[in-house]
Parts: sequence; structure tokens; C-alpha cells
Amino acid sequence: MKHRTALTFMAVWIFTSVAAEAQTGGTIEGRVYNQATGVNLARARLTVEGTLLEAFTDADGRYRLSNVSPGQVQVKAFYTGLGLSTRSINVTPGQTIQQEFPMSAAQQKPEMDASGA
Repeated sequence: MKHRTALTFMAVWIFTSVAAEAQTGGTIEGRVYNQATGVNLARARLTVEGTLLEAFTDADGRYRLSNVSPGQVQVKAFYTGLGLSTRSINVTPGQTIQQEFPMSAAQQKPEMDASGA
């Protein structure tokens, strides 16, 4: 009987620990789109600064970053040919934050002539 009670206690403890672990982070989701045209951007890359977390948008421009550490984070969106878009987001444990990333044309660098001037 003691053995069964100990096993039951361990099973409950493991389940509770796993559930608590799953709730330590938050989720950021939304879409990335071209600000000039309104077109959703497929295969845009999003990263959470200072972490290894990243996501790519699907064919509809939608993304989801899961298990983001709670607190203020910087999320960056990249898309070839368009400028970088960065948002500061406050992440709450166990919550999902909706965040859109409008992307606009990258600023052009001044052209240099052959002399480098």
C-alpha cells in the first residue's frame, strides 16, 4: 500500500512539474506583411533577441514564437528586399500576445563612385 501511494505521489508530482514548466513562457503570434501593398509575406524570419528562438511565416504570413521567456523582449522580423522591423514586446507567462510586423522598403545606402567618395 505504501508503495502504491508513493508511486501515485510521484506521478502527480511529475505531472504538476511538467505542467508548471509549460507555463513558464509566453507565446507571440501574428502576421508579417508588406506595409506598402498589404500583402502577407511568406517565409519572413522572426527572432527573439538574445535567444535562439526563431520562426518563419507560413504561406499566409502568419508566425508563432512559443515558450518565450517572460518580460520585455525584442523581436525582429527580416524579409529579403525589405527593411528590418523590430518590436519591443512584454511577454506574460502562459499568455499569447498578438503582434503584427509591417515591413517597408529598406533605406538605400548612398552610392559611391569608383574613387570611394
